[in-house]
Amino acid sequence: MFENILGMIVAIAGGLTTSVTYEILKSLFRAETEEETIEQRIKRLSSSLVEATSLIDQIEQEIKSRQALAEKLKEDIRIYRKLASLSQVEVEAVAQVLRRELRTESQRSFRKGVLINFVLFMLGAGFSFLLIVVF
Repeated sequence: MFENILGMIVAIAGGLTTSVTYEILKSLFRAETEEETIEQRIKRLSSSLVEATSLIDQIEQEIKSRQALAEKLKEDIRIYRKLASLSQVEVEAVAQVLRRELRTESQRSFRKGVLINFVLFMLGAGFSFLLIVVF
């Protein structure tokens, strides 16, 4: 996987180098045919370099995100292999712990939902009362 990413980096760097070289050569040949000022050539070259730098930054960010994903997948594989090697008794124990956690979270969620609904009901009732009193 890392070899593929490294190959992509090399290919993109080669493409960017080729692009910048092309722009430089194009500006040199254009200078011979069109009397372009040095300031104009420097400006075009600078914009090409800025664009190349921007592209390199984007590529680096993409590579970092893919590396993070690869690391996460490696960790997931390690966990799945560990789970696959569990005995029936261990699987039952893990399932029991997960059920308990789900039950506890479900109760918390229910209580929060009831509280939020009560608060919203009271706000609606209070707002209705204010509308009746004011109007």
